[in-house]
Formats: sequence, C-alpha cells, structure tokens
Amino acid sequence: MSAILRPGRAEEAADLTAVAFRAKAHWGYDGEFLEACREELTVTGNDFTERRLRVADLHGRVAGFAVLDTSGPYAEVVDLWVDPPCMGAGVGRALWEDAVAAARRAGQRQLRVEADPHAAGFYAAMGARRIGEVASGSIPGRSLPLLALDL
Repeated sequence: MSAILRPGRAEEAADLTAVAFRAKAHWGYDGEFLEACREELTVTGNDFTERRLRVADLHGRVAGFAVLDTSGPYAEVVDLWVDPPCMGAGVGRALWEDAVAAARRAGQRQLRVEADPHAAGFYAAMGARRIGEVASGSIPGRSLPLLALDL
C-alpha cells in the first residue's frame, strides 16, 4: 500500500462522511438502510477533537479513515472505512495496525470494535476475536458483532 497515514482535518468531514457512506453501500445496503445509519456514518467535530482520526491518503485523495477512542477502560475503533475502489490494497490493514499501535501507546490493554457483520471477517483476520454482540445504534432489533484484540 502506498497510502500515507496522516491526521484528519476538520475541513475533510464531508469527504470522510462520503467515504463511510460509499463503504457501507458497498455491502449492498439500500438507501433506506443507509439513511437510518446517517448519524452513525457522519463524521463530526468530536471525531477530530475528542478522538484520534487518521486518514489514509493515496495520491492526494482519501482512501479511507479510522477513528480511535482511548478515553474509556478499553480502546475502541469507532470507525474504520475504506473507499471501495481502494479495498484490497492494504488500506484497511494499515489503518487497523495504526490504531493498534496508538492504543498500545495510550496504555490500553484491549482494543474493541463493533463491526458491520460484513466486516467481521476483516477484523478476525487482523487478530481480533468475537466476544459478543451489541445492539445497533441505527437499526432497532439489529445486532452487531463485538470483537476485541488484547494488546
């Protein structure tokens, strides 16, 4: 992967949100489903000020991004999205490994992620194990896999 990882910039919020929507749509979700997820898929100022947002920049364009929260009892990957044309190029792995390293530097002992069911296999391939399920914040009655990596 030749993408450069760098801090996200607040003025990129709309572009990052668009990447999240394109990545979610890649799994075949319809417009109604995506609209129900709008709040969770939208990058906000808090993602830049209260969390660690890293962008994978590939030749001057956003290839993906990850948001890490280390403020709780464990670190959490709040978002990790790869623009569909860049999937399979190592962007997701680079963002994950960067989040793991940052969580370790922050003194965390575990990194968790609430995954889309279609992405659970990616996180398992990165070494995370399924520890349970959590309720979706967007779709009532839907459960999401909860995965963890001990650091």
